[in-house]
Amino acid sequence: MKRTMVYLAPLGWGALIAGLLLRLFQPERETLWISCLLTGLVLTIAYLGTRWEDLLKLARQRGARYGVNLGLLIVLVAGIVVAINYLANRHNKRWDLTASKQYTLSDQAVSVLSNLDRDLKVIIFNRKDQAQAALDLLTEFTYHSDRLSVEVIDQEAEPAKATPYQTATEVNIPFGTILIDSGKRVERVSVAAEQDLVNAIIRVIKEGKKKIYFIEGHGEKAVDNTATGLSIAKTKLEESNYEVVKFHPLESMKEGQIAIPEDAAAIAIVGPQRDYLPAETEAIRSYLERGGKALFLVDPENQGVKPNLVTLLRQLNVDVGDNVVIDASGVGQLFGFGPEVPLVASYSTHTITQKFANAPTVYPFVRSVEAADSTAEGITVTTLVSSSPNSWAEDDFDELAQGQVRPDEDERSGPLDLAVALTIEVKEPAGNPEGAGEAASSPSGEEEPSESAAAGEDEPERPRQGRAVVVGDSDFISDNLMGAPVANLDLFLNMVNWIAEDEDLISIRPREPEDRRIFMNEQQQRNVAYLSLLIIPGLVLVAGISVWWGRR
Repeated sequence: MKRTMVYLAPLGWGALIAGLLLRLFQPERETLWISCLLTGLVLTIAYLGTRWEDLLKLARQRGARYGVNLGLLIVLVAGIVVAINYLANRHNKRWDLTASKQYTLSDQAVSVLSNLDRDLKVIIFNRKDQAQAALDLLTEFTYHSDRLSVEVIDQEAEPAKATPYQTATEVNIPFGTILIDSGKRVERVSVAAEQDLVNAIIRVIKEGKKKIYFIEGHGEKAVDNTATGLSIAKTKLEESNYEVVKFHPLESMKEGQIAIPEDAAAIAIVGPQRDYLPAETEAIRSYLERGGKALFLVDPENQGVKPNLVTLLRQLNVDVGDNVVIDASGVGQLFGFGPEVPLVASYSTHTITQKFANAPTVYPFVRSVEAADSTAEGITVTTLVSSSPNSWAEDDFDELAQGQVRPDEDERSGPLDLAVALTIEVKEPAGNPEGAGEAASSPSGEEEPSESAAAGEDEPERPRQGRAVVVGDSDFISDNLMGAPVANLDLFLNMVNWIAEDEDLISIRPREPEDRRIFMNEQQQRNVAYLSLLIIPGLVLVAGISVWWGRR
């Protein structure tokens, strides 16, 4: 019997080692490695139970006591290490030491992820050994939200798992495709890039697209012109789940009146060169007073006189100056801009600009925009952007055209407001902007209860307000500035997010990784070669010989 018990120890230890190895290398075989660990533990305890007399004798020896103390110390240290690893896994913290914060998610990604209101399933269709880059990025996503689950499917090894996600015309889902599934809607991404994934998440969680109507017919900048237009801004709006639509006011006449489309989330007036008709400005003013939303990007008067549009803005308690703001601080020259292009790096605490910190924005040939002295009832105007103290409002366009940029005594000095945001109280009952107070109706013509009625009479109704943003320049969002190292595009998108009441999307978007390669001419390359291959090794050799010679 005792001979048989001798074999329990190696068998138990072997089972324990096998269980640990299986746990490390094949964790999915849970039943097997748990069985090995339990078997090894039982056999080891049984063996020790048969040798309890020997254990007591061993415990009385001084060496055994030292060994026990050492064992306890090892267990204590191991426990501390395990506890530290456990806490580190539960409270993950990383430091990104790269100059451009290449491995840190943007404010937009963090904002979108932290505000998720539903569970999303992210599926990477790729070979498991080729999906690591996408997994690393999505691991960062899951750190900011526990509503994301990530899975890798190899459609060649596991075709049955990929089949439910294939379209009717697909034989196989392309490798590298990332699918985001909310249960009701599915979006696909072909590249594992932060911006693409964030935009796909936005499209999944935002049901339907909001329409932004860009008014045309007065020489406004074209949204689809790739030379001097707004094609990049349009693309970014569409990626953020907006639909960009052209709108000509005079083509929407109904019963002698101009009608702003009822499905407009906002209208945009971008750089008109000709004035608006009184009927058009009246339609826009009425639209805003009923809770509509508008973006005004109005260039200086030397690019087209617009008295009716200026009068409309004054009725909204906004004064646009008949000038061009000149910045003599010289800061813009660091980015390659002249004094006629003010550079701004400090902003107000408004929702649109609160996350900008010191991100620079520039405004080519911008006019001043500020709250009017006579406050209109129910309208609140807030400054967004101001020029530097070393700026002034140039009133003489002839001097400006001749390149004579110097301040006169009668010209206002900075800082000068360049952009403002305003809210307008809605005095009529809640409803759509074109039919305030009217009940919603079904396609059959029968009235449908409003959301507030369906939720109950005790639920407070969300206050409605018209919103608008006025900027004294439209060139700041043109395509030729989108490649500059400035945050103009972020500011524009934040403006649209705010007026469209998508505040959860307001943020700083991710930047493209900087190209930080070093370019050297032939002489510089030779100098580096001499330094690394001859000079440094030679100095080490000389130092070694000197030490050796001194010790002889």
